[in-house]
Order: sequence, then structure tokens, then C-alpha cells
Amino acid sequence: MRFRKGARLDPSQVVVRRGGGMGGALPVGGGLGLLVAVVAALVFGVNVFDTGGGGTATPQAEETLSQCQTGQDANQQRECRIVGTVNSIQAYWQDAFRSGEYQEADTVVFDAPAWYSGSGSTFERVVGAQVGLVQQGLASPEAALESIQSQLQAYADTKSPLL
Repeated sequence: MRFRKGARLDPSQVVVRRGGGMGGALPVGGGLGLLVAVVAALVFGVNVFDTGGGGTATPQAEETLSQCQTGQDANQQRECRIVGTVNSIQAYWQDAFRSGEYQEADTVVFDAPAWYSGSGSTFERVVGAQVGLVQQGLASPEAALESIQSQLQAYADTKSPLL
């Protein structure tokens, strides 16, 4: 969808929540990835989720998208496109219910703490390979854990290709 360059946006209709998760802990997808991590923790006898950061939950930061003011912003920035889309939907329904029966819906965008969220198969491959090495006696649990952490840290250090 393209927006008119001079169209005015109302960023107050969208709230973004970023972050959350565990401070210093490795992000882990659900499903089979979590199962592999639990098995690895049991096999190694260590907490594979702890990277030394203390593991305390960090609150989600809530912000508005005040930089999104015009249609041109929406054409150039992903988050402003969300604002423009929400504004369009709210305006449509406001017009459809002229009698004032329509109440604007709250729109909250939950932005993942990292671009690679949901990369469970990569996590499974990395952890599974190291578990196999430990089971075969080719690596110590400590060496395998260090390898897991260093391989997954590369994802944490990589800038999102989507932004």
C-alpha cells in the first residue's frame, strides 16, 4: 500500500512494545527448540539459557511512533506504514458507523526483541550437534556449552536484515 506524501498520520493510534525477555539470557523459540534446550540442560547439568546476565526479566518498553507524521514517512519506514494502515482502517470504520457507534480499537505492535525470533530450527541444529558430540565422548559438556553460546551469539550480534 502506498500513501499520499502529504497525508497526515496520527501516531497516537499505535503503541509499540519492545523488549521484554530475559536480560542476558539467550532467546529461545518454543516447541521443539525448547525441548532440545531442556534436554541439553539435563544432559549437560547446566543452565544453557544463562549467559551470565543474571536472567532477571526486563520490562517491556512502550513507545509511540511520534516520528510518523506524513504519508511520506509511511512510504519510507515500516513502522510508519503500520501507523498509516491503522489510521486508514480506523477512518473507514468511523465513517461506516456515522452514528458514533464505532469505538476505535487499541492497536499495540509487539516488536520482537530480536529479528531472529522464531529461528527454532537453527537453535535445534546448533544444540543438537553439540549434544551429539557430548554423547559420543568427543566434547566435554563445558566445551559444548561454550560452542553453543558462541554460535548463537553470532545471531544476537547480527543486525536485522529487515530494517
